[in-house]
Amino acid sequence: MLLAAICAYASTRFVAGAIGLQMTWIQLVVLEIQAAGTIRSYYGFIPTGAPRGYFSCRGSLIDLSNNKLLWTAVGVQIVPIEKPWDQPSDSYPNATTAFYRALEGAKTMMVRNLLSTAPAPLASAR
Repeated sequence: MLLAAICAYASTRFVAGAIGLQMTWIQLVVLEIQAAGTIRSYYGFIPTGAPRGYFSCRGSLIDLSNNKLLWTAVGVQIVPIEKPWDQPSDSYPNATTAFYRALEGAKTMMVRNLLSTAPAPLASAR
């Protein structure tokens, strides 16, 4: 079984069809980043809490021989930012750390979900 990972913003059907015609892959993993950054709750324009690191993605496993969807999942991670989050420097190290922790958490969640539900590899021809 050959898997390929692609970050794509196009529709799954378009990506699977276009790549399936050009390559000899058996299955394709499509990872779509839906949102990434920080989020913060507000009441109108008044903040009601500290910002948090946020990452959301969607994954699909497609059988390229028939464009059948074999697996799909959504990974969302929200990570609190350690204080002080409003640091005077331009790099905001605590907010950046929280974002990367959210990214890693979503990545781990997606990989575990894929490996626990993916179909068995195809038997090799003899």
